[in-house]
Parts: sequence; structure tokens; C-alpha cells
Amino acid sequence: MNKKNFILIGVLLLLVVSLLISRSCENVEKRFKIFSFNENEIARITMKDQNNQIVIYLNDSVWMIDEPVQAYVKETQINRFIDTFLPLTASTNYQSDSIDRQSFYNVDSTGVLVTILDKNNKQLSKVYIGRSQNNPQISYLRNDKSNKIYQVDNVHSIVNPALNMWREDKIMNITENMISKIMFGKKNESYELFQSDMGWSLNLNEMSAPLGYDNSDLNRLLQSVVNLRTSTFFDDVFEEYSEKLEKIELEILIEPYMGEKIHLKIAKNDENSYVLQKNEEYTTLFRLTNSQFNQLNVDAEKLVPAGDNLNYDDLI
Repeated sequence: MNKKNFILIGVLLLLVVSLLISRSCENVEKRFKIFSFNENEIARITMKDQNNQIVIYLNDSVWMIDEPVQAYVKETQINRFIDTFLPLTASTNYQSDSIDRQSFYNVDSTGVLVTILDKNNKQLSKVYIGRSQNNPQISYLRNDKSNKIYQVDNVHSIVNPALNMWREDKIMNITENMISKIMFGKKNESYELFQSDMGWSLNLNEMSAPLGYDNSDLNRLLQSVVNLRTSTFFDDVFEEYSEKLEKIELEILIEPYMGEKIHLKIAKNDENSYVLQKNEEYTTLFRLTNSQFNQLNVDAEKLVPAGDNLNYDDLI
């Protein structure tokens, strides 16, 4: 075999190797980021499916619900949106670009339409999110200006427009350290808890007593107050509950070091629950379970620690 043949064979081998490498690179999955804007650009988000629509907006660094009610956004939910939904990536190998397949992948009116606007109401993004019919760990995404359908991580619960997914269920935005005093009014007694440098004390019938630092009953009561949540909101139905709220079972007045007082009125709703009114508001009332009520309805005697230096009978 002469020299020219060796050169020709070498060139052919190089071409074959180059072709194999090229084809191998083509088979490597390439991914791209769905959203190109920064989270700080977002001012308003609308999520809509066949049954629900919710609109949230940023108000002085606080996320609020604008529709269907005026309320605070649940912090955990908006954090999931920012931390998980916005960084979404997809493979350039899309699932389909057929219009006929959009319903199958729920990336049309059968899915969730997510519209994101900036502070000037300029549209940053508008995408459809669909749920996989076979694999709950998969979602599908389509930009409203494209027919290409991409497979992405499961984000359906993040963009679920149901109100209970986004509405803050914590009744008060307050911590124990923010409270100066709490007054409890019950049918059989009224007492006051107040905080000082020495810890919490009880005031009953114009007599005071320290409650100690390791008072488990006191700590449970305080945590029940500051972490009070509702399972159900009663919106725009005050007249249905007004008669019940005339028969108060428990009244709580919270006085913070700074800010306005918080006034809670709790009345019996039915055999399984209570209704709570906050600050004489009529638009929204809150449902409490019997267990929640019992955690708040604590007699003063139970808060006083046993010991020779403190006697509940001396306070009454």
C-alpha cells in the first residue's frame, strides 16, 4: 500500500470519527431557562384555571391577594413560586409542537394560565402549565406565543389558583416578644398576663404574681395565641353570625409594645367549632376548632405554678 493510500485512509478515519463525535454531541440533552427576567421585576401575578382565578401583587415588599378577596399571601407559597417555579428549566427536545396535542398535555384552557407583569403592567411572561396524566411528578409548559410543549418538574401545586393555597391562614402577624400584655375575658373570670424584664406575670383582681420562666402551661397558651390559624374563612357573611357573636365565650385583647391592639371575640358556632371576630371586622370571620378554643380557654389557676411562695387562693 503506497503512501497516498495511507493518507486517504487516515483522512477517511478522521471524517468518520468527526461524524461520530458530532452525532454524539447532538444526542446530549441541552437545557434552557424558561424565564429570562429577574424576580425583582415581578409586581403582579395572575393564575387561572377552569374553576378559579387568583391575582396577587407586591405591595411595599409584602405580597397581597387582590382577587378574589383582599388578604395576605401565604409566605411559604410565594417562596415556592420564587424558589422553584421561576428557576424552571426544560430540555430543548420538546414533547410536541402540535396544536392537537395541547389538550392532552393540559397546556390550553384545561390547564393553568400564569401571567406575570412588572410594575408598569408590562407582560414579562404568559405560560400554560399542564399536569401529566400518567406521572404526577411531571408538569408540562407552553408559552402562549408558541406551540412547543416542554416537560418540566412538577410545579402544578405551586401555581394552583385555589384561594386556600395562597391565602395566609395565620390570624395575627405577631410574636411573643412583641407582646406587652394579654387580657383574657371569660364568663367566670378575667385576668391579665403582662411581660417585663422578669418574665411573664399574672394580674388577677388587682393582685399580681410571677409565673416563672419554665411554665409549660403558660408557654402552651402563649404559643396558641401567637400561632393561631384558621381552617376556614367566612367572607362577607357577617349577618349569618352576628347573633352568635353576641354570646361571647372568650375575649382576648392583645397589647403589643408597638402598634395597634388586637381584639379577638370568640363565640360558639356549632358543636364542632367556634367563630372568631378580629378587631370588630365584618368582612372576614374565622373558624376555630373545639381543640383550638380549648387551648385558648385556660383558667388563671392553671397558669400559677405550684410552690410555697405562690398561692392561687391568695390572688382571688
